[in-house]
Amino acid sequence: MVYCGAVLFVPKGFLPGHGLGYGQDLMYTIRHGVSVGISRRYWRFVWLILLISCGPFLCSDPISKSDSTYPPSTAAVPVFTTPSTFGPNKAIVPSPQVRPRVVLGTYRVGRHEELAYELSIAPCDSDECIFQIRLLAGNAEVSSIDMGWAKASGKASRETAAESSGLGDPLDVEKKSAWSTGEEEANVLTTATPVRLTSQLNGLLVGQRAGFERFKRHYDLYVAVGKKLIRAWTFQEGAGPTWSTVEVREKGGGGPQSVLLFDGFRYPSNDQPDWLYFTVYSWNSSKNELQSISGDPMVTALIAGPYDTVAEARAAHASAGCLSGFWVLTSGAFLQLHPGKFVLAAITARTPQAQRKLEEVRTCAPKFSVSLLDSRYRQPESN
Repeated sequence: MVYCGAVLFVPKGFLPGHGLGYGQDLMYTIRHGVSVGISRRYWRFVWLILLISCGPFLCSDPISKSDSTYPPSTAAVPVFTTPSTFGPNKAIVPSPQVRPRVVLGTYRVGRHEELAYELSIAPCDSDECIFQIRLLAGNAEVSSIDMGWAKASGKASRETAAESSGLGDPLDVEKKSAWSTGEEEANVLTTATPVRLTSQLNGLLVGQRAGFERFKRHYDLYVAVGKKLIRAWTFQEGAGPTWSTVEVREKGGGGPQSVLLFDGFRYPSNDQPDWLYFTVYSWNSSKNELQSISGDPMVTALIAGPYDTVAEARAAHASAGCLSGFWVLTSGAFLQLHPGKFVLAAITARTPQAQRKLEEVRTCAPKFSVSLLDSRYRQPESN
């Protein structure tokens, strides 16, 4: 705010037409409604000191967009003013519009439970909003957890997820439904799958894939314990050329389901074979957590080889496009094979998937020798 001082000198008879006389008061109105009273009984000469509050149109240069102190972003923001009693109008910049909550899906907590899980994008006033899991009783929120691995940008849309989504058996070709937000590097693909942990309790397995050309994946299992929502299990891919997928497997008879995690690292050189882990998890009700099952799990594998070197195995791998789901592994990963060699292998927890893949390979690479093997699988550090 800038103040300007003005001094007005009024000599006798200076104001024509206002009838200055003894015993009379003169009311002379100057600009902006400032009234000046002059009485000859008290003053022959009148000095009036005026303090005038000046806006940018009177005593200061108007702000221009070329001024270095002018915020560039202000030019595009509509500004409104409100009257002020003690000074010029004050500018008010409107707050950003708050996006409403976007519900992606709701899932029952239990067979006879009124509670439900909700996967949603929380309300926010920025370009990126958090994903959120809420525990609801009717429409009321009982508990919630913010998902902090990735954020949603733009609109959410339904799409069919490819095999890179991180949901399903490694050899499963069935398309999965997913929610997609953001474009290119900001793209996040989100899937949600109920998991039957006990006969009375379901969990919600949420998988996310982020990125554009080099994907990364993250998984969380959310469970309602009483009326509190907990994150009972989480897995996140590390750095480098990693890959992973999760599968929910039935045990039969409507009993508890298992969570299968396949995760691997494809070495970019011929120095080492690939690493591929296969872990089976089940629910521990006493600890309220998902725990890995000890021992070597059973797998059905497609096997090509053996090869004497990693380089030979990689050359065979590159010879046909239908071998993209195969890994260069040590033969010792399979208890039914002799150690010390290298093989091309694709593993699955579903025998029908392996049989379908075998027919595909025989069609696309008829000279390529591939066999079907049921075997115990040993983790990379054990073979």
